[in-house]
Amino acid sequence: NLNAGKFIERKGFKVEDREATDFCIGAAIYPEHPEPQERLDFSLKKFQAGAEFGITQMIFDPKPYIDLLKQLKNKNVVAPILPGLRILRSQKQAQVMKTRFGCSVPDWYLKQLPLDHQAGVIHDSVIAPFIELVERLQAGGAPGVHIFVLSDVELCQRTMALLKTRFQ
Repeated sequence: NLNAGKFIERKGFKVEDREATDFCIGAAIYPEHPEPQERLDFSLKKFQAGAEFGITQMIFDPKPYIDLLKQLKNKNVVAPILPGLRILRSQKQAQVMKTRFGCSVPDWYLKQLPLDHQAGVIHDSVIAPFIELVERLQAGGAPGVHIFVLSDVELCQRTMALLKTRFQ
């Protein structure tokens, strides 16, 4: 159980006033929300209302995530926020993510991906840029990652096995 009292300072709030449970509240966090002040305000409101952790929408660029972590820390929010990730299979898929979900994909990541991919065909070459993304996020303060699996089960299993040995 994560305890919200240790993640945000609130006037008049005492940790002792809370009853321990196996239940906690998470919040959706949007580091790429187009309006910077709303991005921060919405995130703050969620933690002030009792969220004990956050998971971001799908992101592929560590910069907005790291910037938001810094802004939240400046407001005394230190709750764990997991970046939500998906393993990109191609530049074409990256463009779909950008168009459909408004996710930015930095050039360093995009250039490492094949132009296109075939459904059901796994190219291990897409794992290296994903692991680089995880390393950049970890260097920026990510406590871990949340992987959106969708239909990429086998690719995710291979990648998670590599991540497990790398970050143990």
